[in-house]
Amino acid sequence: MLFFHSMKQIFCILVFIFFISLFPCIVTAESFSVKNDTGLLWTDSAGTASYLSFGLKGGDSSFFLAYDGGAVFSDHSFMDVTLPFFRLQSGYRGDSFGITLSGGFVSYEELHSSIGDYQFSSDGAGGGYVFAESFFSIEKLAVKLSFFHASADWNNGDLYYLFGKPDISFITLPELSFEYDEKHRITARAFFLEGALLNNDEAQLGTLNIQAWNVEYGFLYERSDFSLDASFGWLYAGAEAEGALNPENQNYFAFPFRFLNAEGSGNLHIGYGFLTADIGKSLFHATISAGLFQLIHDDIRYSYQYRMKQFFGGEENALSEQVDLAKKPGFVFLNLDAGIRDLSLSKQNNASLSVGLRKVFIIPWNIDVFSGGGTSATDFNSDFITSILLSGLSFYIKVSV
Repeated sequence: MLFFHSMKQIFCILVFIFFISLFPCIVTAESFSVKNDTGLLWTDSAGTASYLSFGLKGGDSSFFLAYDGGAVFSDHSFMDVTLPFFRLQSGYRGDSFGITLSGGFVSYEELHSSIGDYQFSSDGAGGGYVFAESFFSIEKLAVKLSFFHASADWNNGDLYYLFGKPDISFITLPELSFEYDEKHRITARAFFLEGALLNNDEAQLGTLNIQAWNVEYGFLYERSDFSLDASFGWLYAGAEAEGALNPENQNYFAFPFRFLNAEGSGNLHIGYGFLTADIGKSLFHATISAGLFQLIHDDIRYSYQYRMKQFFGGEENALSEQVDLAKKPGFVFLNLDAGIRDLSLSKQNNASLSVGLRKVFIIPWNIDVFSGGGTSATDFNSDFITSILLSGLSFYIKVSV
């Protein structure tokens, strides 16, 4: 947890500096806003997951400072945890050049999870990120470059029999985008992750490496009271994982294997599309967002080899297989956002209020983990209907001056 503790100390110093800097910014700023957002992420008979966030932002037409914070609260059996998060952000935006810098961290003190007969816990974790984005424009052409980097580590944990914990060395996401006439854009992204599974003595149990590449085209159509933003793209993701368990890194008597080695790899090609319609530029507004993800091609392989201890029978076995996803999974989502935008609170200044509700629907197909092998009409009981109606529902409020 050395990274997390040093990151937290640095961030606390930055928060102190930020609030000192924010006061004169508030006094002299052209605008200042306070926002609050809360909602349900998921709810059913096993528990509820919700979130609460707040933020402050001050600045003028070219410079701004912002602070965001909040927490996720869950008492669900799948994940019983309180997860606070914080972010600082600052930026400058001119006519032909702009830059944004931000950083933040997330942490928790204790986590418990139960998945069927399996249970695991963690004594705490923390991670942080830094983000930088800049753009420049020449006449109708704008170029944007951004970079995101994060890492996280965990205290001692109990991943059921593994007695282990994850460790994320880095997550890196660079992005390059070209936009013409503020209507057409082409974006290229990459994603890199390197992680490991460690035991509580810091010995390595397994590794994970992920690489992903994405190309996307989008366009924007606008009228006085309506706008339509659409995009579609292609995503390639490749992953490699391997692990080795033995009595040396699983130091307890009941560990049944003399050795257990496993490895796997996967390559996925996914097509997707997004559509966002913003209706109403006056007091009342509604935003409808929809997305589609569909697996197009896959190549997933895994293998393992093990030998049991003599006390547990001494059996030895090996297997190497390729997973055939005959039915390609996918899903669509729909996000509805409606409310009052920029309601004037005072005739003497520009104070305004924005409030609204959001609701997210997700419909998957060919995904057994969601359907449980098939959903019949009798499965739609009151608890299921309540989960569908309330999960993904949120309320937000924002005051601007």
